[in-house]
Amino acid sequence: MEGETAKAMAEQRLEVVLKDVAITLKEAEVAALLQEQGINVLGVTRFHRTARGKPPKLLPLCRVVCAAAADMQRLLSGGAVLGGINCPGGLPACAADSASAMGWQASKAGPAAQQRTRTAIDAVAPWQDVPYEEQLARKQAAVRETLCTLPGTMLKLAAKLDDAQRQALNSLPWLQEPVLERHSGLPCELQEIVPSPITQGYRNKCEFSIGRDANGSPCVGFVLGQVDRRTRAITIGTPTGCRLLSAQMMATVARVEGVVRASPLPPYDRIQNSGFWLQLAVRQSFNAGAPPALLVCLAVKVGGFSDEAVESQVAAVIAAFDAPLEPAATVSITVQRESARQGSVPTARAEAVLGKPWIDEVLCGRSFRVSPSAFFQVNSRGAEQLCHLLRGVAGLSATTTLLDVCCGTGTIGIALADGVRQVIGIEVNAEAVRDAERNAERNQVREPPRQRQPCEGPTSSDRSPGCNEIVVRWRCRWQCIGRRL
Repeated sequence: MEGETAKAMAEQRLEVVLKDVAITLKEAEVAALLQEQGINVLGVTRFHRTARGKPPKLLPLCRVVCAAAADMQRLLSGGAVLGGINCPGGLPACAADSASAMGWQASKAGPAAQQRTRTAIDAVAPWQDVPYEEQLARKQAAVRETLCTLPGTMLKLAAKLDDAQRQALNSLPWLQEPVLERHSGLPCELQEIVPSPITQGYRNKCEFSIGRDANGSPCVGFVLGQVDRRTRAITIGTPTGCRLLSAQMMATVARVEGVVRASPLPPYDRIQNSGFWLQLAVRQSFNAGAPPALLVCLAVKVGGFSDEAVESQVAAVIAAFDAPLEPAATVSITVQRESARQGSVPTARAEAVLGKPWIDEVLCGRSFRVSPSAFFQVNSRGAEQLCHLLRGVAGLSATTTLLDVCCGTGTIGIALADGVRQVIGIEVNAEAVRDAERNAERNQVREPPRQRQPCEGPTSSDRSPGCNEIVVRWRCRWQCIGRRL
């Protein structure tokens, strides 16, 4: 009975327990790895085994508080890869966790450790102070570990395939024993990671939560991953000192936070499902000329507030950018008015209230339109290196059909479109699909007849006429929309 009650409470609170988590990973590192995989979390707690008179022993488990039901379902159905290990997810088996062990550690750590305040840097950039060469070495080791487990994972999944799919899987050369022996257990040669040409201030998009800091004051920043066990209050930390953000983004956050602090309307409370100010997202161009373009995307909860109150706060945000930013930037603003009281992920249509509802960015000599919610690689300079690398290793030719899965605005497919037979882009976000179509036209990429189908649907033919590649379409957990670019 207790287990059923705990699972029901976990579903309501969006809690998932991940198994097989390396004991060397700290809570902040787990949160950062999940964020890199597109899974938004509000908190991560490690489990300990306790025994009287003995220090607690860390277990390969952690409890994750998800930001949305979609994040929870993703962890329950597919788990996550943490430190190169596939960690399955499940619902908690009981209501209690290892809070006593965590309390024991805090009490034994001494006054200095107890006063250590968790910051936004701990939550979103735990490697910020790690030398970049060591970061690359850690990532190289994580990739190697993941590749070592990939063949075994693929063969286990073969049991769920039909005979034709299983035969196709077993025929893949990189799963054959001679190949694995040649590469010391890896399915392919692992080259050195290519470093980013820019390591600070490089993010062209960042999402900031709006809530309250540890003192209860309105704050625009990052969720610290701390949930008060008595009030379940979620704390937001200021992004001050985060070196992943540009000076223009930091200035934008400061101006919006000034409006929020002066506002008579409260920040959104994710536990009580009440409040007005929900989220701030900022996009920035890096390669489209100076000054860079900034797209300020504000999401607010309008339920329970009068139209006059809502519009007065939108006007206050616009007025906050009357004075030029320092450093300079060309600012546009969009607003998403969310009518549903529940849910912390904005879904309403973005409406332009200042300037145009997109930014333009240039990659590999191609010009791209990027809308507020469309996917675009977060490191523009690094994405250019990625495209050059892909072109060199993919062996593209005039008979190649290039399948760009989850293509977003069409960045990679369009950048590699020269010299291939055709590019097929697959994307679920309707706004991103529209951007991809416009970008294909903008860059004069010819557009064959359009195709709309679920990504997990059957493929009419494994081999396209005149094409020397076989396209394998794996089953996905979500439905996608296909567009031929």
